[in-house]
Amino acid sequence: MPAWLNLLAISFLTLYFELLIVRWLPTEIRILAYFSNVTLITAVLGMGVGTLVWTRSRFRPEHAYWLFAALIAVAYLYGGLDIALPLATTSNFVWNGLSRAATGTPSQYLALFFFLALNTAAFVPLGQMLGRAFDQLPPIRAYSVNVTGAILGIGAFALFSVIGLPPTVWFLVGFALLWPLLPRTRAVWAGGVVCVGLVLAGSFHAGTRWSPYYKIDVAGISTAGTPVGFELHVNQDSHQQALDLSGRFDRLGDLATRRRIYDEPYRVGTNGDVLIVGAGTGNDVAAALRAGARSVEAVELDPVILDFGALHPEKPYQDPRVVAVNADARGYLRRSGKQYDKIVLGYLDSHALFSAMSSVRLDNFVYTEQFFRELKDHLRPNGVLAVTFTVHEAWIANRLYALFRNTFGEPPLVFQGARSSSCGTVFLGGAPVAELSPEYVAFDPAAGHNGRSWIYGTDGGYLAPTVFSDGIDLPSDDWPYLYLSERAIPLNYLIPMLVLTALGMIFVGGQVGGVRAIDFHFFFLGAAFLLVETKALTELAVFLGSTWTVNAFVIAMILALILLANLVASRWAVPTGPTYVALLVWILATYAVGVDWLIGWDSPARTWVVVAVLCMPLFFAGLIFARHIAERGQAWVALGSNMLGAVVGGVLEYSSMLWGLRALYLVAAGLYLLSWTAQRFRVAPALVAGPHRRQ
Repeated sequence: MPAWLNLLAISFLTLYFELLIVRWLPTEIRILAYFSNVTLITAVLGMGVGTLVWTRSRFRPEHAYWLFAALIAVAYLYGGLDIALPLATTSNFVWNGLSRAATGTPSQYLALFFFLALNTAAFVPLGQMLGRAFDQLPPIRAYSVNVTGAILGIGAFALFSVIGLPPTVWFLVGFALLWPLLPRTRAVWAGGVVCVGLVLAGSFHAGTRWSPYYKIDVAGISTAGTPVGFELHVNQDSHQQALDLSGRFDRLGDLATRRRIYDEPYRVGTNGDVLIVGAGTGNDVAAALRAGARSVEAVELDPVILDFGALHPEKPYQDPRVVAVNADARGYLRRSGKQYDKIVLGYLDSHALFSAMSSVRLDNFVYTEQFFRELKDHLRPNGVLAVTFTVHEAWIANRLYALFRNTFGEPPLVFQGARSSSCGTVFLGGAPVAELSPEYVAFDPAAGHNGRSWIYGTDGGYLAPTVFSDGIDLPSDDWPYLYLSERAIPLNYLIPMLVLTALGMIFVGGQVGGVRAIDFHFFFLGAAFLLVETKALTELAVFLGSTWTVNAFVIAMILALILLANLVASRWAVPTGPTYVALLVWILATYAVGVDWLIGWDSPARTWVVVAVLCMPLFFAGLIFARHIAERGQAWVALGSNMLGAVVGGVLEYSSMLWGLRALYLVAAGLYLLSWTAQRFRVAPALVAGPHRRQ
């Protein structure tokens, strides 16, 4: 196989397996759905270590199948035993039962440590293969082939997501492509057979469908022996229940109290043109139709969940008044100039992160001051905004209350469902709401319930404004953390950071030979690059939508910019000093000015301008990387050091919980200054022994 083709195939597989593991593991280990960036960082750590030590290591590429087999087996064991990894603090809300798991014991955290170490080890052989293949070509050409393979890996996995293929296919395709790149030893044969056997053994999930965001299972719901709907589970957790709330089953169970929650938004104001954000399987859509809505636009992010809406017992999506839209809420409203009599956010919460690079959840940019103002702008003069939310903590209720009050200038009307109504709270804002004077029910938020600071009574009713308190940080596009009680990095995130730091020290010290083997110029470049890339992804989520397609598009664009930088660096001697100046000036200007001024620009070119503004620093960084990788005697050291730096960048991304997302630009600027210092006063790393690439 030609050297370039070998490198292309390996580069494809490293990105492919990285995306596969980050996408699959959260479906087996529930807590990782909210910490998938930790999974990504450990995978990058393994690849970085493997790239640095390909000439000498206890691991070998031949071990790839066995390490993946161990990872798959442990993941299946965790999922089969339904182990809920505990959280260390309640200062951030994750999801229902997970948030209140018992305080962790040392053995449970050691299990987490072992699992992440295994994930790191599984990617070391891929990194070794990458380092060996990288050495067979001139550096800039090798890096260009490497980036091209990464783009193809992203494209292949994106295609699998579009057509909804299950992990069985993901793994079998990856293992089949890995097979010809490994020697035909007995270990490879045996490991390959074990891997395929494990994947096939764990693939029998009858009725499971895979969306770009979730693993989705469906089960019927019966009350007193009467079928009344169905329930969706995503990533092994309850997510939605599609129920017949037409009234004909009010005598059964809690359906009458459940119906009151969905009907509440339509008791106030006019029910003419309705927009439902987070329409899901159709309960809110059915409620709007029951209230006599003239038209309903039902926006849902997940295409598979939207498909399940066709099975809703009231058949709301089959009504000619309903238009179903598969889109992100902010992106859809940004493209629409329409106004509505009512906008309803119906139980809009996520079970996943927006990107594996970020700690931001899919729904975080919905509950911000900026988006609430956009929602108000899309209301008619007497329009009403309704938000239905399962509140578990008083500080989340206070935050939603304050968002309404700041948006409309008046406190919202808040209806709390009964405990038997599946614990829904409805916030209502707008001009018609201020005219109402309801009777308030007794409520004592200090009482708590099952360890939570928010309780639901036996009977539902309206809550007095005195229930809610002030003095809480409001989520914004810069600090979009609805589920954090304050600006801080909770222990739930500090613990993974400490685990990652420990893993880095173990693998770098044990496999690489210590920090002397790291080229710190490229190390700091990698750390800064990941932060700027993460910031670009999150800002573009505001403009284009928090969707997997936006994620894939932006990453592909960034990799294309790297290819362009390689082309420029291969043709012209780009001076390092002026490039660093341009890089830092661009970053600081973007930090100071931002891109909000582009929001009001109604032009097809706006998207490309925003992408260019946010991603241009990565082009300058690519020029610096390409220029200096050509000067290294062992270019794989630069590549491996860059990956290890990305691990540090991933850990530093958590600082946005304390300082905000925009502050990541300042952190990145500091890291780029460190990379310049390391280059200017360069101390060559203790290079590992091995063959030199051809000059």
